[in-house]
Amino acid sequence: MNRTKFNIYDTLSLIVFSVAVFLVLATFSHYGITWDEPIQNYYGKKVLHFYTSFFSDHSYKTVLNMYLYGGLFDGTAALLNKLSPLGEYETRHLFNAIVGIIGLWGCWKIARLTGGPPAAFWAVLFLILTPAFYGHSFNNPKDIPFAAGYVWSIYYILRVIPYFPEVPSKAAVKLGIVVGLTLGVRVGGVLIPVYFCLAVASYG
Repeated sequence: MNRTKFNIYDTLSLIVFSVAVFLVLATFSHYGITWDEPIQNYYGKKVLHFYTSFFSDHSYKTVLNMYLYGGLFDGTAALLNKLSPLGEYETRHLFNAIVGIIGLWGCWKIARLTGGPPAAFWAVLFLILTPAFYGHSFNNPKDIPFAAGYVWSIYYILRVIPYFPEVPSKAAVKLGIVVGLTLGVRVGGVLIPVYFCLAVASYG
Protein backbone atom coordinates (compact mmCIF):
# COMPACT_ATOMS: atom_id res chain seq x y z
CA MET A 1 0.00 0.00 0.00
CA ASN A 2 1.41 3.37 -0.96
CA ARG A 3 2.51 6.02 1.49
CA THR A 4 -0.29 8.43 0.56
CA LYS A 5 -2.99 5.91 1.45
CA PHE A 6 -1.26 5.17 4.74
CA ASN A 7 -1.30 8.88 5.58
CA ILE A 8 -4.96 9.18 4.66
CA TYR A 9 -5.95 6.42 7.08
CA ASP A 10 -3.77 7.85 9.83
CA THR A 11 -5.41 11.22 9.30
CA LEU A 12 -8.86 9.63 9.44
CA SER A 13 -7.89 7.89 12.68
CA LEU A 14 -6.77 11.22 14.13
CA ILE A 15 -10.16 12.69 13.22
CA VAL A 16 -11.94 9.83 15.01
CA PHE A 17 -9.84 10.39 18.13
CA SER A 18 -10.41 14.14 17.99
CA VAL A 19 -14.17 13.69 17.74
CA ALA A 20 -14.11 11.15 20.58
CA VAL A 21 -12.16 13.51 22.86
CA PHE A 22 -14.49 16.39 21.99
CA LEU A 23 -17.57 14.31 22.79
CA VAL A 24 -16.06 13.15 26.07
CA LEU A 25 -15.31 16.71 27.19
CA ALA A 26 -18.71 17.94 26.03
CA THR A 27 -20.85 15.22 27.62
CA PHE A 28 -19.08 13.58 30.58
CA SER A 29 -21.04 15.67 33.08
CA HIS A 30 -24.37 14.47 31.67
CA TYR A 31 -23.95 10.82 32.62
CA GLY A 32 -25.79 9.37 35.58
CA ILE A 33 -24.53 7.20 38.41
CA THR A 34 -24.67 3.45 37.87
CA TRP A 35 -25.91 1.14 40.63
CA ASP A 36 -22.42 0.03 41.72
CA GLU A 37 -20.64 3.38 41.49
CA PRO A 38 -21.45 4.54 45.05
CA ILE A 39 -19.84 1.45 46.57
CA GLN A 40 -16.92 1.71 44.15
CA ASN A 41 -16.50 5.35 45.13
CA TYR A 42 -16.56 4.47 48.82
CA TYR A 43 -14.11 1.64 48.25
CA GLY A 44 -11.76 4.02 46.46
CA LYS A 45 -11.72 6.31 49.47
CA LYS A 46 -10.84 3.38 51.71
CA VAL A 47 -8.05 2.33 49.33
CA LEU A 48 -6.67 5.87 49.41
CA HIS A 49 -6.83 5.83 53.23
CA PHE A 50 -4.79 2.64 53.20
CA TYR A 51 -1.93 4.42 51.44
CA THR A 52 -2.20 7.76 53.22
CA SER A 53 -2.17 5.94 56.58
CA PHE A 54 1.10 4.30 55.53
CA PHE A 55 -0.60 0.91 55.15
CA SER A 56 -2.06 0.85 58.68
CA ASP A 57 -5.74 1.39 57.78
CA HIS A 58 -7.16 -1.89 56.45
CA SER A 59 -10.80 -0.83 56.46
CA TYR A 60 -10.93 -1.31 52.68
CA LYS A 61 -11.31 -5.02 53.45
CA THR A 62 -14.66 -4.36 55.11
CA VAL A 63 -16.33 -2.91 51.98
CA LEU A 64 -18.41 -5.92 50.90
CA ASN A 65 -16.19 -8.15 48.75
CA MET A 66 -14.48 -5.26 47.00
CA TYR A 67 -11.10 -6.32 48.34
CA LEU A 68 -11.25 -9.11 45.76
CA TYR A 69 -10.90 -6.42 43.09
CA GLY A 70 -7.86 -4.29 42.52
CA GLY A 71 -8.21 -0.76 43.85
CA LEU A 72 -6.11 1.00 41.23
CA PHE A 73 -8.89 2.82 39.40
CA ASP A 74 -11.05 3.63 42.42
CA GLY A 75 -8.11 4.66 44.56
CA THR A 76 -6.79 6.93 41.82
CA ALA A 77 -10.28 8.39 41.32
CA ALA A 78 -10.46 9.13 45.05
CA LEU A 79 -7.12 10.92 44.84
CA LEU A 80 -8.24 12.91 41.79
CA ASN A 81 -11.36 13.95 43.69
CA LYS A 82 -9.11 15.58 46.27
CA LEU A 83 -7.65 17.75 43.51
CA SER A 84 -10.48 18.20 41.03
CA PRO A 85 -12.72 21.30 40.95
CA LEU A 86 -15.48 19.11 39.49
CA GLY A 87 -18.09 17.15 41.38
CA GLU A 88 -17.25 13.77 42.83
CA TYR A 89 -18.95 11.66 40.17
CA GLU A 90 -18.21 14.11 37.36
CA THR A 91 -14.54 13.63 38.15
CA ARG A 92 -14.92 9.86 38.15
CA HIS A 93 -16.80 9.91 34.86
CA LEU A 94 -14.21 12.11 33.16
CA PHE A 95 -11.39 9.92 34.47
CA ASN A 96 -13.26 6.79 33.36
CA ALA A 97 -13.77 8.23 29.87
CA ILE A 98 -10.09 9.19 29.59
CA VAL A 99 -9.17 5.60 30.42
CA GLY A 100 -11.61 4.53 27.72
CA ILE A 101 -9.82 6.75 25.18
CA ILE A 102 -6.50 5.23 26.28
CA GLY A 103 -8.01 1.80 25.64
CA LEU A 104 -9.19 2.98 22.21
CA TRP A 105 -5.65 4.16 21.49
CA GLY A 106 -4.31 0.74 22.48
CA CYS A 107 -6.78 -0.89 20.09
CA TRP A 108 -5.51 1.41 17.34
CA LYS A 109 -1.91 0.48 18.14
CA ILE A 110 -2.60 -3.25 17.96
CA ALA A 111 -4.53 -2.96 14.70
CA ARG A 112 -1.88 -0.74 13.14
CA LEU A 113 0.90 -3.08 14.20
CA THR A 114 -0.81 -6.18 12.83
CA GLY A 115 -2.83 -4.85 9.90
CA GLY A 116 -1.51 -1.39 9.06
CA PRO A 117 -3.22 2.04 9.11
CA PRO A 118 -6.41 0.91 7.29
CA ALA A 119 -7.08 -1.81 9.87
CA ALA A 120 -6.30 0.64 12.68
CA PHE A 121 -8.79 3.19 11.37
CA TRP A 122 -11.63 0.70 10.99
CA ALA A 123 -10.87 -0.83 14.38
CA VAL A 124 -11.16 2.45 16.29
CA LEU A 125 -14.14 3.63 14.24
CA PHE A 126 -16.20 0.51 14.90
CA LEU A 127 -15.15 0.35 18.55
CA ILE A 128 -16.12 3.95 19.26
CA LEU A 129 -19.45 3.31 17.50
CA THR A 130 -20.14 0.34 19.77
CA PRO A 131 -22.63 1.58 22.41
CA ALA A 132 -21.51 -0.97 25.01
CA PHE A 133 -17.98 0.41 24.84
CA TYR A 134 -18.60 4.12 24.38
CA GLY A 135 -21.45 4.37 26.88
CA HIS A 136 -19.68 2.31 29.53
CA SER A 137 -16.53 4.40 29.13
CA PHE A 138 -18.08 7.06 31.33
CA ASN A 139 -19.31 5.10 34.32
CA ASN A 140 -18.06 1.52 34.28
CA PRO A 141 -15.06 1.57 36.65
CA LYS A 142 -14.43 -2.16 36.40
CA ASP A 143 -14.65 -3.30 32.80
CA ILE A 144 -13.34 -0.26 30.90
CA PRO A 145 -10.09 0.14 32.90
CA PHE A 146 -9.61 -3.63 32.77
CA ALA A 147 -10.18 -3.68 29.01
CA ALA A 148 -7.72 -0.81 28.53
CA GLY A 149 -5.09 -2.64 30.57
CA TYR A 150 -5.63 -5.85 28.65
CA VAL A 151 -5.38 -4.13 25.27
CA TRP A 152 -2.08 -2.47 26.14
CA SER A 153 -0.75 -5.70 27.63
CA ILE A 154 -1.50 -7.56 24.40
CA TYR A 155 0.09 -4.76 22.41
CA TYR A 156 3.35 -4.96 24.32
CA ILE A 157 3.33 -8.75 24.12
CA LEU A 158 3.14 -8.39 20.35
CA ARG A 159 6.00 -5.90 20.48
CA VAL A 160 8.38 -8.03 22.54
CA ILE A 161 7.76 -11.43 20.90
CA PRO A 162 9.88 -10.75 17.79
CA TYR A 163 12.86 -10.01 20.05
CA PHE A 164 12.54 -13.19 22.11
CA PRO A 165 14.68 -14.41 23.84
CA GLU A 166 16.69 -11.14 23.89
CA VAL A 167 13.92 -8.70 24.73
CA PRO A 168 15.06 -5.05 25.00
CA SER A 169 14.86 -3.88 28.59
CA LYS A 170 12.76 -0.85 27.65
CA ALA A 171 10.07 -3.02 26.04
CA ALA A 172 10.18 -5.51 28.92
CA VAL A 173 9.69 -2.72 31.47
CA LYS A 174 6.72 -1.31 29.53
CA LEU A 175 5.14 -4.76 29.38
CA GLY A 176 5.70 -5.28 33.09
CA ILE A 177 4.14 -1.91 33.92
CA VAL A 178 0.96 -2.43 31.89
CA VAL A 179 0.52 -5.98 33.22
CA GLY A 180 0.93 -4.65 36.76
CA LEU A 181 -1.61 -1.90 36.13
CA THR A 182 -4.06 -4.43 34.72
CA LEU A 183 -3.66 -6.63 37.78
CA GLY A 184 -4.31 -3.53 39.84
CA VAL A 185 -7.80 -3.38 38.36
CA ARG A 186 -8.89 -7.03 38.35
CA VAL A 187 -7.27 -10.33 39.24
CA GLY A 188 -8.15 -11.63 35.77
CA GLY A 189 -4.94 -10.00 34.65
CA VAL A 190 -3.11 -13.12 35.87
CA LEU A 191 -3.99 -14.68 32.51
CA ILE A 192 -1.80 -12.24 30.61
CA PRO A 193 1.47 -14.08 31.42
CA VAL A 194 -0.25 -17.24 30.13
CA TYR A 195 -0.96 -15.47 26.85
CA PHE A 196 2.65 -14.33 26.76
CA CYS A 197 3.89 -17.90 27.17
CA LEU A 198 1.52 -19.11 24.46
CA ALA A 199 2.68 -16.34 22.14
CA VAL A 200 6.32 -17.22 22.76
CA ALA A 201 5.61 -20.90 22.07
CA SER A 202 3.74 -20.07 18.87
CA TYR A 203 6.48 -17.73 17.68
CA GLY A 204 9.17 -20.35 18.27
